[in-house]
Amino acid sequence: MLFRSAEAEGHHWDTPDAQRQAVSCLIRHLWLPRLLHNGDIQLMAHSVEGRVPYSDPALLAFAAQVPLAAALRDGIEKHHLRAAAAAVLPDSIAWRPKSALTKNLAARPLIHRRFRKAWNRYGAFLEPYIDPAEIDRLGPPATDRDTGIQFRLLALLAWFARFSNESP
Repeated sequence: MLFRSAEAEGHHWDTPDAQRQAVSCLIRHLWLPRLLHNGDIQLMAHSVEGRVPYSDPALLAFAAQVPLAAALRDGIEKHHLRAAAAAVLPDSIAWRPKSALTKNLAARPLIHRRFRKAWNRYGAFLEPYIDPAEIDRLGPPATDRDTGIQFRLLALLAWFARFSNESP
């Protein structure tokens, strides 16, 4: 149904650039009108500070016209946006490299405990897809990669529990 909405607007899915245009159409017409409202509700419900992306339909329509290859110029992501910002911000801000959010290392043991509990209860659901012996080798996460793997599996198991009418 969603794909038909983009196709009704004249978009297709044949090339990466066409796919980007079609997804932009879906965002502008289906998801954007509720983005700010839903984003605020979800962020406030979990006491999380967040930011909702630019949500002006005219700006998004303009940005959708930029060819995919032009979005990354001279190896710099968001080149056009940075160039526009450079007119009003110091270069040290407009052109600074992206930086990752800090990691909450204290959450690793909690994620591991919850993952183990969920795996013990619902792991059979994933056994056709994931080797249980590999899961048994997962100890408390020592790296961000390990934490990410366990968190993603925990989220998948929580989803299974929720939609299989069982509680986690």
